[in-house]
Amino acid sequence: MLELKAIYNAPSLTRARVMLDEWITSWHDSYSKLVSYVESSIDETFTFFAFPQQHRVHIRSTNVLERLNEELKRRTKVVRIFPSQESCLRLSRAIACETHEKWIHGQPYISMTVSKEPESVPKEPESTSLTQVA
Repeated sequence: MLELKAIYNAPSLTRARVMLDEWITSWHDSYSKLVSYVESSIDETFTFFAFPQQHRVHIRSTNVLERLNEELKRRTKVVRIFPSQESCLRLSRAIACETHEKWIHGQPYISMTVSKEPESVPKEPESTSLTQVA
């Protein structure tokens, strides 16, 4: 199923759809249920193509959610036993707000400024002869 990974790494939505059509025709006979499921729900997973190329890797991964869940687990483990469900929710909300503040004011997960591609710096010609120092 490496073909699916290649589809998500496509440079554009148009190219991804072409690659998806190729994938569907190649796997339809062997895995018809899987292919029909992919056909019905793939559009929901293509929404990241609406964003600039540099943001797509961040948007299509679940790293943000995994990191937030790790932080929730770490901080709630310290408390061990909550007096009520509301106190657990208060802590969870506080952690989520704290994480949000870090993204907004501290180190953003995605920079909303679109940077230009780095310009290529012309290389200096390499010297083919060695000079001796007397």
